[in-house]
Amino acid sequence: MSNSKLSSIIEELDLKIDTLADRKLLQKQIYLLQKLGVDLGYDFGFYIYGPYSSDLTRDAFYFFEQKEHAPKTISREPLSKEEVDAIGKVNEIRMNISPERRADELELMTSILFLKSLPYLKLESFDLIYEEIQKKKPNRFNKELVEKYYKKINEISFKN
Repeated sequence: MSNSKLSSIIEELDLKIDTLADRKLLQKQIYLLQKLGVDLGYDFGFYIYGPYSSDLTRDAFYFFEQKEHAPKTISREPLSKEEVDAIGKVNEIRMNISPERRADELELMTSILFLKSLPYLKLESFDLIYEEIQKKKPNRFNKELVEKYYKKINEISFKN
């Protein structure tokens, strides 16, 4: 992974790490970018707030520390048309969610996407996905909201 590519993406998406919600948004949007084909090289596991990469956390904290203490040393890599298009899709998804619900709803969306991509779970129907979300996140998301993001995921061309 190129830190200069991550630097460009963080700036382009105007990501922050100040609050838990900010850090969730950073994780979920980078996860979505990778699922849209932007290869940043991060591996994600499933944790309490859905897809999470400790390497991404480390790199993001390093970037923000560098930005604060040595901003002239940050290198940015130009983004390709495909990467800019993927950022546009992530921005569109993000902007269609109210700011106060954004971190939680992106957590839900990426959790569904992550669970659907695990071949050993064979979560091929909405009912199976909903059941798994309820197991992993009891009473956090109602059925209508899970269905909304299940349908949204099926409308977008994500990579496995």
